[in-house]
Amino acid sequence: MKHDHILLRVQDLHKMVQFFTEILKLKEGARPAFSFPGAWLYSDNQPLIHLALNDEGLDSSTHRAQEQYLGKRSATSQQGIVDHIAFQGDDYTSLISRLKNSATAYFERSVPVSGEHQIFVTGPEGLLLEILFNQDKSAIKTPLTNTSH
Repeated sequence: MKHDHILLRVQDLHKMVQFFTEILKLKEGARPAFSFPGAWLYSDNQPLIHLALNDEGLDSSTHRAQEQYLGKRSATSQQGIVDHIAFQGDDYTSLISRLKNSATAYFERSVPVSGEHQIFVTGPEGLLLEILFNQDKSAIKTPLTNTSH
């Protein structure tokens, strides 16, 4: 099994697209002609992150179309159940430079025993990303994946 994609319902679609394209260097790409606002972000020609505008503030017909496709949100999901999303990084120095240049909040730590170095990045709407590198901050030599820590 491998990571396919994640869908995030967001308050500010533009800000979230900008965050992922500037910080993780994902590319906005093709998305089916859904009848509700959203964006798909790609890595290596694969749609990795699907964004959908949160249904608050949508007109009633757009809200119904989104609900029909994505389903009704439970009270739990409206509060947010995602703690963080983890990716394997490929260029530590470049990532740190982008974070500093954009004044994006982040912190780092090393995981005892596992040989991983973590960078936690705070994005729009409180989204927390973890980017993993080897302890020496080199790229982990496996495909980009979603992990849980």
